[in-house]
Amino acid sequence: MTDLYQLAYWLDYLNSPFVMVDGYLFLNHSMESVADLTAEVRSHASIEEAQHCMNMVLFETFISEVCGDDWESSDPSAQWILSTVRSAWEARIASVFPDVRFTIHDVIDDEYDDFGLRLTSEPFGESAGRLALQALENMMSEVTGASVARSGHEAVSYKRFEESIRENVTEPFPLTAVVTASDFDDEVPGSVISGICVAHEVSGRWLVFSPEKLCFYQFQGTDRARLCAPGIAGSPIYCWAS
Repeated sequence: MTDLYQLAYWLDYLNSPFVMVDGYLFLNHSMESVADLTAEVRSHASIEEAQHCMNMVLFETFISEVCGDDWESSDPSAQWILSTVRSAWEARIASVFPDVRFTIHDVIDDEYDDFGLRLTSEPFGESAGRLALQALENMMSEVTGASVARSGHEAVSYKRFEESIRENVTEPFPLTAVVTASDFDDEVPGSVISGICVAHEVSGRWLVFSPEKLCFYQFQGTDRARLCAPGIAGSPIYCWAS
């Protein structure tokens, strides 16, 4: 019989976080850094191969440790486990990555005792990019919290921030960073957050829209694979000015 520690390990493994790499979703089983996970993805010959190898979770060892070996893949209870984990994955992906199209496949091969699920996702879609750019326009006039010199010309200063954003607007693309400050309400240092980048300055400032939170983040760093999120979130001008 499995002990409590091992049970916790398996439950955590079955619910590994999803991270977007190069526009595709990947399960981060080992809680690797974004840079390490990206390197692992790119070590494969293709995205299809990477998804095939990295996005599979097998349950047979877990089930056998908890229940023993006297079970079959066709058992209704075993099928219920697949269904429950599949539903949990679907809900989490829909919440964090609402514009990503994905499929969760059954992996059942009695000859090799394989019993689990595999995730495949399609490339980041144009609709998500349009949503991010529309949010940028809609929220550009929000200046609450943005810091400018109090010289009586605040409107001019805000306008300069807006102009700077527009000068650095880029074609939207998915971006991920590691949280390095505790200023976020529901993120802790070391966790990974993702969004849609809409503006980028070569000095290392990235303006990123979160479809889940309906706000913008500032990411920092010059290496796209090793960005940090220092706890700056809010309107576009606030994030760009901070």
